[in-house]
Amino acid sequence: MKIWVCLLGFFLSGGCSEISDYSGKYTGILDMEDGTHEVGMVLFKSGKATLSGFHETDVEGEWEAEKVGDAKIEGAWATFEFPNYRMRYELSMEKEGLRVERISLRMKGKTVLRTLELQKAKPLLVRQ
Repeated sequence: MKIWVCLLGFFLSGGCSEISDYSGKYTGILDMEDGTHEVGMVLFKSGKATLSGFHETDVEGEWEAEKVGDAKIEGAWATFEFPNYRMRYELSMEKEGLRVERISLRMKGKTVLRTLELQKAKPLLVRQ
């Protein structure tokens, strides 16, 4: 009986809090080689996500809590499918919002995941 109570306590305290900490609406500016993009990102508690500012319409995707960056700190990965490529954001939590640690891109049909170079490193997406 004690083991069931411990397992229930673990799932209620740790399992759900991680997801709700990251869920929310974020906006920010990304300075990239092809110009400046004002982006919006929404992370839903369900694990779904939307991204605006890179395509003429909002792009749907998914996100999950995951270790990010070279130091492997607590964070989240958000992945979005575009017509010709897949874009992955590695995000770390900060008091004001999400820090973009890295953005990677994989062209459809290719196996190489390439890191996109940002003109301003590690921009902040501010929680709205």
